[in-house]
Amino acid sequence: MLARNAEALYWIGRYVERADDTARILDVTVHQLLEDSSVDPDDTSRVLL
Repeated sequence: MLARNAEALYWIGRYVERADDTARILDVTVHQLLEDSSVDPDDTSRVLL
């Protein structure tokens, strides 16, 4: 039972780390796009979502 719990926690940690990395990439991309005055933020936000 303990090994199964450890494995489940391992995989949960991996998935949380992946989600965190994806959120960071999106955050940086959104900030870069918002700083660029030639880009329409509404259209760009729709593409990202």
